[in-house]
Amino acid sequence: MKREIRSTQSVSSLLMPSVLSVNHAVRFIFAQLFFGIFGFGFTPMPI
Repeated sequence: MKREIRSTQSVSSLLMPSVLSVNHAVRFIFAQLFFGIFGFGFTPMPI
């Protein structure tokens, strides 16, 4: 039992940084889309 708990904790500790980086990347992409759409909508188009 203790060995299984330790193994799962080590796996979760290894997966956490990747999950955080993915979450940060998703937030960055959504921020880029948000600012891109609003910047595109509020700036006058040069014709």
